[in-house]
Order: sequence, then C-alpha cells, then structure tokens
Amino acid sequence: MGLLQSNPCEAIERPKTVPSPPRGMSADAIKQLLAVIPDTPTGLRDHAIILTLTFTGRRRAEVMNLKAKDIVRDGTQVFYA
Repeated sequence: MGLLQSNPCEAIERPKTVPSPPRGMSADAIKQLLAVIPDTPTGLRDHAIILTLTFTGRRRAEVMNLKAKDIVRDGTQVFYA
C-alpha cells in the first residue's frame, strides 16, 4: 500500500535453526536386528515388518494396518496401497 518506506522488522535478528540429526537406526544396527530374528513363520513376519518400516518410512500404525489385499506383486516388484 506504500505507507511505509521500509519494514520495521528488518532489524530483528531471526533465530538460527540447527537441523536435528536424523533419529533412527543405522544400517549396521538394522542388520544386527535382522540377524537375530528366527526363521519361523512369526520371525519371517517380523522380518517383513522391519524391512517395510525401514524401506518405506511409513508410520508403525500404517504398516501394522496393511492387509494382504493392499499388496500387489508385478513381476519382481511389490507395491502397496
């Protein structure tokens, strides 16, 4: 509207933001976790859950609510809805 010649807030120093380091497990920690899962049906399920959480970045509730009908295999690729 042209009422002010300059912005009076220009002199205010803005706070510096420091990005927080990413939280989560390292690749080695995930390998160690997967190594201790037994080769039982329950262990295979847990293995799939951990890999899905790791590779998709989905929330825990989203992964736990997945049903078999949500997963589609197209050749060697797997998709989910």
